[in-house]
Amino acid sequence: MKRVIVTIVAILSVLLSGVYASLSYAGWTSVGPDGGNVLSLAIDPTNTQIVYAGTSKGIFKTTDGGGSWSPAGADIIMVGGLAVDLANPKIIYAGSMEGLFKTTDGGGGWKKCPAPTGAVYRSLAIDPTNTRVVYVKLGWGRIEHAPDVVFRTDDGGMGWKRSSTGLKATDINALAIDPKNVQILYAGTEDAGVFRTANSGGSWSVASAGLTNTRITSLAVDPASPATVYAGTKDGVFKTVNGATSWTSAGTGLTNTNITALAIDPKNTQIVYVGTRGGVFKTTDGGTTWTPVTAGLTQSVITSLAIDAANPQIVYAGTGDGVFKTTDGGTSTDQGEPGK
Repeated sequence: MKRVIVTIVAILSVLLSGVYASLSYAGWTSVGPDGGNVLSLAIDPTNTQIVYAGTSKGIFKTTDGGGSWSPAGADIIMVGGLAVDLANPKIIYAGSMEGLFKTTDGGGGWKKCPAPTGAVYRSLAIDPTNTRVVYVKLGWGRIEHAPDVVFRTDDGGMGWKRSSTGLKATDINALAIDPKNVQILYAGTEDAGVFRTANSGGSWSVASAGLTNTRITSLAVDPASPATVYAGTKDGVFKTVNGATSWTSAGTGLTNTNITALAIDPKNTQIVYVGTRGGVFKTTDGGTTWTPVTAGLTQSVITSLAIDAANPQIVYAGTGDGVFKTTDGGTSTDQGEPGK
């Protein structure tokens, strides 16, 4: 009789543990790689199981959605920017402390682009209609006190020209391109707000009306309605619906306003994720309200975000503890402060 009771108890324990696990499902799980601080992320648009992570120790690649990772550019360190060519996803650009690199075989081999040397590349934007056109932010790097500038290539990285007329900033933190009118780009700066060009970088003008904080950390253009742009700042999220003619605060519910990354759901652009120094937040109403989606995160500082275009419920977050992944849009019954 005791043996029967013990067996029943054991079976119930297994069943209840399964129920408990489903009820307290962590929205995020750690998926690696063992590559130091993850600074940037990029997903192959044709095979979203392929993800690239730019880290402080090199570039890593997964072909199974984070199940396993392998080095794909171990000799390129401090990779703060990654951009995948939409027309040929085997072409990837990587911006690092040592300059701009390019691969044409999905990370098998990299070559340094013949651009100005001794530069920091953190912001990259590829023209979606002509992927040989690429914009990069060239930082001061080893050239002390020199301001950041934007350079453009029209031939896939072989030749470059300066495209910074009108840009007045010491540091450029973000670049974003309008996918429907590719002559329009936005630049987010460290201390001078947002700048806009309507002629492919020929000239730039200030576009910061309404911003109460001019330290821009990230930018994201709504792919369905490109006049709508989100700007991450050290004082929360701002939004424009008129192509940066004016901005309004869109940060209700953000308990951490130090924004580090932005990502828009490509299938439902009312859904936006922000990375902060206090985890990930999500809006489902275009920035009107935000809720934390942090369960499972053991690292509160988010450096980068990437959404699976085929299944936007899958989101990757780069942190100092590697990459975290959610398969349910971060939804969980156990939200709280990361690491708690």
